[in-house]
Amino acid sequence: MLLYYDCISEFNKRFYEEVIHASHLQGGEIRIDKLNLPDGGIQEEVNFWGYTFQKNEKKYLLPSMYKGIKIDLKQILPLIPKDLEKVAYRGQVYWMINKPISVKFKPQKTITFKKLVDILSYHNHTNKEHQKILWFLGLASIMERVNFRLSTPPSFGKDSVVDIVGNLFGGSATIEQPTIAKLEYMTSATKWLAINEVIDLKGQEWRNIEQFLLQAGAHKPSITKHSRAVMSGVTEILDISHFSISILYNDIDCYPDMYKYLDFISKDAVLDRFPAFRLYGVLNEDFNQIKNVNVSDFVSFNMENYKELIYNFTYYKENLFKELKHFKVELPSMPERWKINVGRILRIIDLYSDNQEEFSYWCKILFNSMQDYKDMLKYPLLIENYLKKNVSSNSEKVKKDLIDRNLFKDKNKEIDIKNKEKDTSIKDTMIWWNKLKQNKITFNPKKQEYK
Repeated sequence: MLLYYDCISEFNKRFYEEVIHASHLQGGEIRIDKLNLPDGGIQEEVNFWGYTFQKNEKKYLLPSMYKGIKIDLKQILPLIPKDLEKVAYRGQVYWMINKPISVKFKPQKTITFKKLVDILSYHNHTNKEHQKILWFLGLASIMERVNFRLSTPPSFGKDSVVDIVGNLFGGSATIEQPTIAKLEYMTSATKWLAINEVIDLKGQEWRNIEQFLLQAGAHKPSITKHSRAVMSGVTEILDISHFSISILYNDIDCYPDMYKYLDFISKDAVLDRFPAFRLYGVLNEDFNQIKNVNVSDFVSFNMENYKELIYNFTYYKENLFKELKHFKVELPSMPERWKINVGRILRIIDLYSDNQEEFSYWCKILFNSMQDYKDMLKYPLLIENYLKKNVSSNSEKVKKDLIDRNLFKDKNKEIDIKNKEKDTSIKDTMIWWNKLKQNKITFNPKKQEYK
């Protein structure tokens, strides 16, 4: 129960009681021209530039400059606000932080990295190997700079790693229904941002986000802020030198309009920047056990265990290269840009593994998940053609049989066998999808068919 949401939330609340961190950030940088004071006075022309935070019912203002130096939120957060001054702006009361004290954790190695990962990934799961791969991906994102995209069935537990890392160590967050403005201000304070469900985004908003992904995914140290430039013509540079992005979504067969899947609406340049993985299984931990536990007492009893996780994580993050064993690996064929991200993920697997054999074992699972993603993209045409021809009750049985198969190569194989008489096979699908991307094939939503 150590990492149940109720428990880590209680720990976060207690351990970080006086601390402001990234999750309290309310938006991007703002400018204030005048402030009201408690005595009725007004500070005219203060020309304040900074950020707003809210923790519980209390709102804070943090200046962008401190002691003549521009504040880097990623470096200063989490922080303890000191030397507070009560002010008001547009009817809202704030506490001006005149002395931000950055909170740093002591690096301490008391357990192995393997033990650390095993504790973090102890929740029951129907596919423990893929659950562990998810943690490798997540730790690579928070410890280094890694971009990737991930597809899973529903209930796999994609968000769980982001939430646990954010509550324990800080610096990670998920974002739903992203806008370009949200993405840009999250770069200021977040080390690892997981973007949920971009499949349904449309029009100009998707094009803006796609441009953001193009720039951030190229591992540039900085990018131009789009939202402010559009509104005011003012150019602002965003530091993304330590910023990781993950794009998380469900498998292609979870969407009624499979032709709108990310791989078929995105520019190739975006896909080229984000290596794709497909994991499967279900997080089946019985979280209802928590109802029989006094959470406050449980957290008090385990406070030192929580601290041990934080101190060891800090140690391995700061001493990553020192702890590497440098096991050998031969990468499968993949785009050159993918190799940077995959190489950094492999460093986390190296850190976890005790020997070359174990390292190779986990590498194989990782590489197989990349192949499974490729196989998933071959699925839509095969199932479309089969279901168009087989409208009897047997088609429902096929659907059920396919759901029960974990790997898409197995789903595809069964459909392909049934489609032989129609001369449609797996090798045809990528040609078909390429034509679809080039608008040479159109989809009729009323008839649910392609032409």
